[in-house]
Amino acid sequence: MDNAPIDAAPAETPPVDPDREWTVWALGTLRELVDIDMRTAAGSRASTSWPGTGSSRR
Repeated sequence: MDNAPIDAAPAETPPVDPDREWTVWALGTLRELVDIDMRTAAGSRASTSWPGTGSSRR
């Protein structure tokens, strides 16, 4: 059951800031790319060694 008064004003919508919207999108895209890179790098580390040392990067 909704306990809000019937004549209550709807919540105000804050103004849209295009720079903020772009920043949110850009950071989300960057997060996805980093996740992909980390998953890809984790799979390739097992067989990779540092040049000239013969030791693994782990």
